[in-house]
Amino acid sequence: VNVASVPTVPSSGSDRGRRAAKVGGDAVAIARSIADGLGAWSQGRDDAMNVITDWSARADWTADLELRETGERVRPVRLLPDGRLQVRGADGE
Repeated sequence: VNVASVPTVPSSGSDRGRRAAKVGGDAVAIARSIADGLGAWSQGRDDAMNVITDWSARADWTADLELRETGERVRPVRLLPDGRLQVRGADGE
């Protein structure tokens, strides 16, 4: 989580990625929230299916994404139980 500054992310090359952003707010409060979430998860009050359901409800399923390794444009289909994102290419596969 970038709180103090926005890091530079290259737009080309093997380390390329999307532009980074900075989350506004109190760094201590953000860290506490993350720690509380990890604590709940580690005590069994959260599970993979809850994470998948929550993430899936917030995802933009119409977004065009670019695979970093190949540059292929894809669309998200669903989040798999092991945390991988299933995508569909422009050719429908």
